[in-house]
Amino acid sequence: MAEAKPHLLFHMGVGANGQFAVKGTIQNQGDRPVDHGYVVVSMRDKGCRSIGDQLQTFGNVMPGQKLPFEVPVDGKLFSYRLSAFKAFDDMGYELPATDDTLKIIQAREKEDRAVCRKERGRTSE
Repeated sequence: MAEAKPHLLFHMGVGANGQFAVKGTIQNQGDRPVDHGYVVVSMRDKGCRSIGDQLQTFGNVMPGQKLPFEVPVDGKLFSYRLSAFKAFDDMGYELPATDDTLKIIQAREKEDRAVCRKERGRTSE
């Protein structure tokens, strides 16, 4: 069955000269186009508290195409979570979207939480 297969391949926070952003790459690994979609980046302060969410839309992604995205950040970027990745077909139906980075992020969660607690001045789990 022909279908679009949107994958989030990569994302990272970057900064230079006081300008910060979260950049990444989406690829359609299927044989039908992705019509549109979005990512949501949840910004965190030094203590891992939420300081806002930023939605970034993207348009058509053809089969095999890799599409870079960039989510600008107001102020300094301490950390972030990519909290949503959604994609849709040309009729507006949601496509199964795969975050290829999820296992890596989940594997680091315990260490990341420890850093957050330390920054908040806590030592207990």
